[in-house]
Amino acid sequence: MSFSRQWRWDRTAIIAVVVAVFAFHQRPVCAQSPPGPPQAVQVSIEGPLTLDEAIGIALAHQPVLSIARRNVKAAAGATRQTRSQFLPSLTFRSDYSRSMSEGATVIDGVPVGETSRRFATQYRTSFRFDQLIFDFGRTADEYRRSRLQKRVTEHQLDQTEDDVINAVQQAFLALLTNQELLDVAQDQLRFQEGTAEWTRAHFEAGRIPMADVARAESARATAQLDVTASENAVALSRVALNEVMGIDVRTQYEMAPLPEPEPTELTLDGLIAVAMGRRPEVLGAQKQLGAAEARLRAARKGHVPSITGGASFGWREPEFHPSLKYWSVSVGLNLNIFDGWFTEAQEQQAAADRGAARDAVYETIERVATETAQSFLDLGTAAQQIQAAQAAVDSGDEALRLANGRYRAGVGILLEVLDAQAALTFARADLARARFDHASARYGLGRAIGVPLAELGESAGDTG
Repeated sequence: MSFSRQWRWDRTAIIAVVVAVFAFHQRPVCAQSPPGPPQAVQVSIEGPLTLDEAIGIALAHQPVLSIARRNVKAAAGATRQTRSQFLPSLTFRSDYSRSMSEGATVIDGVPVGETSRRFATQYRTSFRFDQLIFDFGRTADEYRRSRLQKRVTEHQLDQTEDDVINAVQQAFLALLTNQELLDVAQDQLRFQEGTAEWTRAHFEAGRIPMADVARAESARATAQLDVTASENAVALSRVALNEVMGIDVRTQYEMAPLPEPEPTELTLDGLIAVAMGRRPEVLGAQKQLGAAEARLRAARKGHVPSITGGASFGWREPEFHPSLKYWSVSVGLNLNIFDGWFTEAQEQQAAADRGAARDAVYETIERVATETAQSFLDLGTAAQQIQAAQAAVDSGDEALRLANGRYRAGVGILLEVLDAQAALTFARADLARARFDHASARYGLGRAIGVPLAELGESAGDTG
């Protein structure tokens, strides 16, 4: 093959490789305008908002979840970086150099002749292939650590989702409770307005004194203030729910009632067992310990040798186009003999991190068990509070009926009616709060064990 034909083939191969590599590494670049200020998320809610819909909106729009998801992607990128050390690397290099030297010929230390300049030109194009062959498992330990660290971020994402769901549940319950308290306040206002009208009519008929009219009007004014305060509490609760859902705080909607919970047989031992296998904090702490142990193993191998292999192929010549081919194959042994005790310091740090990770596992297990026990006890207490509050409401209804009947029959006093109405209002408010505490405790217990009680079924029963 002639020189020109051979160079055409070689040049075509070089250009094809360069173009292919360049195209592979390019990414489409789109013209982007400078980002403007962040805008509130607008969501159209059709019909009454259910708890499941509120949770779905929060999972789609909460910024903290977006941050946690990006952390998972970043950890996945770090894992790929570590894995790339197992794969070969291929590099392409092409360079041009020109040098000049100036001087005269020297014989026995004496310059002879005139000063002259000499120029040298070199063209070089080459491909280089490198591959890690063996390093006693150090790279494998680093890869194992990065994979476990990625799992840690995934569990942190699960924990963040659980936190967001719990926040939505609590805010949803608070809004429903404040709406129920508003209904109680409005019922009280309607009763006080009826009482005020009845007392004024009977005062004008000369049947009751003016003092009763004044007391009734005062009670009506107080009831109106209670309604105003309850309306403000509802508005604030709606803002709080919109905030945890990650949408515009001005969004308005109707609220759907919570479904009645199904009774579930629960035992503390069973719940703690579920929590140990489902809580993201426990799983994440365990993966963090595994990552710390892998890092310590890798640090301890800082002074072990590594074996690498390489090969190169290229063209070089003083003239363009270069046609002088050359190649090389190499095997290298790398041994870190002394690095200023850097490796020993890395091992010391890794050992301390492993100890801290082990302590974190124990601390997390104890904390999760404590949270589960407290939530379990809170649920039992809340159930008893509902029974007591319901009994107080039933008693208050009867007391108000009797007091109102005696007063209108002329054998009772207005103060007795107002006291009975106030007691009934307090009892109804206590019942609403007790229901909130019970629902909150159920959701809190689900958060403590890492799975909603509605999905738990029989697995939380007595395991002993």
